[in-house]
Amino acid sequence: EIDLKAVANSGYRFIGWDTNKDNVVDKTDNPYNGYRVTEDVRIVGIFVKLCTITVSSSNEEIGTVTGNGEKINDKIYYEGDKIELEAEVKSGVEGYEFKGWYVGGNLISNDNPYQYYEVTEAATIEGRFTPIEYQITYSGLEGATIEGGENPVKYTIETENFKLKSLREISEAISVDFPEPEGADTIITFPIYLIKK
Repeated sequence: EIDLKAVANSGYRFIGWDTNKDNVVDKTDNPYNGYRVTEDVRIVGIFVKLCTITVSSSNEEIGTVTGNGEKINDKIYYEGDKIELEAEVKSGVEGYEFKGWYVGGNLISNDNPYQYYEVTEAATIEGRFTPIEYQITYSGLEGATIEGGENPVKYTIETENFKLKSLREISEAISVDFPEPEGADTIITFPIYLIKK
């Protein structure tokens, strides 16, 4: 009989013994005393890396993110663990959408929920929210220009009011065609300041 004992280095955890040469834990005692040797055997102590994981939102006022259904902040996982990530725009917040999961500034997935993120090292996983980009279609303003360039053809909820500079005199409000967030079109008057040429 032999007595076995495992001591993990910093950043690792001992999870058990493999006595069947299949890299699968079949004994978890540590120390493991009184192992009876009846034939040639290779006993392997299995260790896993500990990884600190944080799941964060790019803007907590706009959207929330969870891992396995809970908030994750500096939580310890084993290497190889899997985390289901989910993001949601907060109720009452309009004009924003989820735009993917990022680690170290690199996109890892656009899926929402994301099944699954596999832990390989310590990481901060960011769920990114961005303004929805809509197209602008002008009516009766062909050839008009904006100060410093052409009229914008896109806008988001963060777009500031802009000034149009027409090639002809404008004396009435301009209607432009905006798609609503739900996808329907509508004609509204864009909140702009008009300048006569």
